Amino acid sequence: MTAASDDEAAQYARQFLALREERRRSGALSAEMVDYERQREWLEGLAKYAELVIQREAGRSTDYAPLPAIGDDPAFHAYRTRERFWSQQLAEVRRMTNRSGETRFYYSGMAQAVLLDRFTPGWKAEAWSEGVWLEDLLAEAVR
Repeated sequence: MTAASDDEAAQYARQFLALREERRRSGALSAEMVDYERQREWLEGLAKYAELVIQREAGRSTDYAPLPAIGDDPAFHAYRTRERFWSQQLAEVRRMTNRSGETRFYYSGMAQAVLLDRFTPGWKAEAWSEGVWLEDLLAEAVR
């Protein structure tokens, strides 16, 4: 996601997809388990992506004004820390690779969505079609 060039990012994306396919094959994952992974990435990964992108865009906007009541919350920094939080979330993707549990799908799905923004800006309209998975869109984008 942070590669310096699109070519480098595409190379890493292809490597991710190849490693994923090898993991599924060597682990003899059933079609149901593969679909479960795809569904979790679509559902939770897109939710994580939306959370981060909305926060980033709110911080970048000169017209956006949060609800007045949130100004009283000492934990709210008017999105001034958004870039640091964004970087932390990108780093979390790396930490999730060897963890078990469903949370890793939040990050692998989010990472695929970020890459799709880079390679295929109009991908979101297609992502709502039945049977379309993030990994398929990504594979098509980096062919």
